Amino acid sequence: MADYWDKYWQGRTSRRRFIGAAGAAGVGAAGLALVGCGDDDDKGGLTTLATATPGAAASPTAADPFAGVKRGGVYKAPRSGDPPSIDPYGNLSFQTKEETTFSYSRLYKYKTDPSINFASVLPTGDLAVSSEASPDGLKYTIKLRPGVKFHNVAPVNGRVVTTDDVKFSWGRATAATNTNATQLAFVDKAEYPDASTVVFTLKAPNAAFLDILADTNLLQVMPTEADGKFDPAKVMIGSGPWIFDSYKPGEKFVFKKNPDWYEKGYPLMDGIEHSIIPEYANRKAQFLAGNLDVTDINAEDLVSTRDQVKGVQLYGELPRLLSFFYFDADPASPVADPRVRKAISMCLDRDALTDLGYNIKKLKAAGLDVKSGWNNLMPAGFSRFWLDPQGKDIGATGEFFKYNVAEAKKLMEAAGKGAGFEIKYQYVQN
Repeated sequence: MADYWDKYWQGRTSRRRFIGAAGAAGVGAAGLALVGCGDDDDKGGLTTLATATPGAAASPTAADPFAGVKRGGVYKAPRSGDPPSIDPYGNLSFQTKEETTFSYSRLYKYKTDPSINFASVLPTGDLAVSSEASPDGLKYTIKLRPGVKFHNVAPVNGRVVTTDDVKFSWGRATAATNTNATQLAFVDKAEYPDASTVVFTLKAPNAAFLDILADTNLLQVMPTEADGKFDPAKVMIGSGPWIFDSYKPGEKFVFKKNPDWYEKGYPLMDGIEHSIIPEYANRKAQFLAGNLDVTDINAEDLVSTRDQVKGVQLYGELPRLLSFFYFDADPASPVADPRVRKAISMCLDRDALTDLGYNIKKLKAAGLDVKSGWNNLMPAGFSRFWLDPQGKDIGATGEFFKYNVAEAKKLMEAAGKGAGFEIKYQYVQN
C-alpha cells in the first residue's frame, strides 16, 4: 500500500485545514493518504504552510483530535476517472475500491487522526469489536460490534449487520471469479457459530492477518440483499460513514453523512462530492478557481500554486524515482556475487535522481520543507517498518546505499568483474 501512495501522492493541496480525515476515519486507503495535513508529529514530506483558525471554545485532545473544528459543509475532491464498476468484488480497479470503501465497512480499518503518520497506522476494529488469536496463531475468533446498522435505504432499511452478511461477503471475496481471492488463500476456513461471531482458521500463522482484514481491496462487508434484491454494480448499501447518494459517470459521485454511524459525532462533514476530472490541467484549474477543496499538484507547480492561493496547504509525500532492484536468481548470473549487487547500489546517486524528477533543490530554495527519503527493501513511506538508509539504525548496511563510485569499482574488481559485463535491465515505465 505504501508503494501505491508513494507513486500516487506527489503532494496534495488543500484550501483549509483538512477536516475530512475523521469523517473518513473508516474509509481505508483514501483515509490513509488524506490524514497528512496539519501539525503532524512526523515532519516528512511537505509540511503545512497555513494553519486553521481554531474553534471558539474547545481545543484538540487525544480523545477528540477534532474538538473545536467547525463541522458541516460538503467536501469537494477530484477523481482521475470513472471506476469500471461500483461493485467492490466486480473488478480490481483502485478507482472502484477508492469509492466503495466510503460506504462499505470492513471487519478492521486503520486508526487515523492528525497525530498519526499515514504510513504508521495500525488496524483497529471496524465491524469487529474484538479479536482473539489462539496460542498457535492459527485461529482468530472475531466478535462483531453490537448494534451496527446498514444504511437506512431500501431494501436493507437500516437492519443490524450480522455474520450472515460477513459470510456472504467472504464468499464473494474468495470466489474463483474474484482475482483478489488469491490474497486470501492462506485462510483454511471461516466459520460462523452465531450471529455475532466469526472464526477464521489459517493454514499457517500470519502476523499480518488483521492488516489483511483492514485492506480496502479485500473484504468489504455488504448485506445479503446484494444477492438479487439490489444491484451492487449500480448502488452501494453498506454500514460505513458515508451513504451513497448518486453517481453520474463522467461527472461525479455524491455521498451524504450517515447519521447512524457507530462512531458518534462523525463524520464531521455533511457530504462529499467526487468530481470525475481525468486531465491534470483541468483538476488544477478547477482548484485554482475554488471549485475543489483539494487536488494533486505536480512538483513543478507547487511553488506557483502556493503563491496563487491564499492560505493553501501542501501535504503528502514526494515519490522516490528509484525503489530497489530485484536481481536474477540464476547462480550463474554475474549479480549472484553479493559484491556486484553492492557495487550496483553504490553507483546510484539517489538524491540526484530524485532531484531530476521532482526539483527538490528548487522547492527547498522556494521555502518548502521537502523531504524524500531513500527506499530500501521497505518503501520509505512505510515508516512503520522502514529503516532510514541514511540513519544510524541501518548500521553498516548504510554504506552500500551511499553514492561511492570508487568503492564500487573496488568491489567489482574483487569480484573479478572489473571490466564490467552486460545484463538485461527491466523496469516499469512510469
